[in-house]
Amino acid sequence: MMRLVCDRVDNRTFLGASGESVSNLEVASLIAERLQGTRIEFVGVDTAQSMSYDVSFTRQTTGFVPAISLAQGIRSMGVE
Repeated sequence: MMRLVCDRVDNRTFLGASGESVSNLEVASLIAERLQGTRIEFVGVDTAQSMSYDVSFTRQTTGFVPAISLAQGIRSMGVE
């Protein structure tokens, strides 16, 4: 996606998101899966509003559709 938008001559704002709905807990769990000995600890109360992003403008304008999901991307990352 970065290459697609960097090569454009017009000055626009594009959303770097997949359109896939993923919670913070899901992302944290995926990361914890990759890092041995990591655990998720809940502290306090999460009162943040959930957000959803419409990626249709970016897809229509650039033609970009992610080849893999966020989960697949995290799972494919090497751990040092």
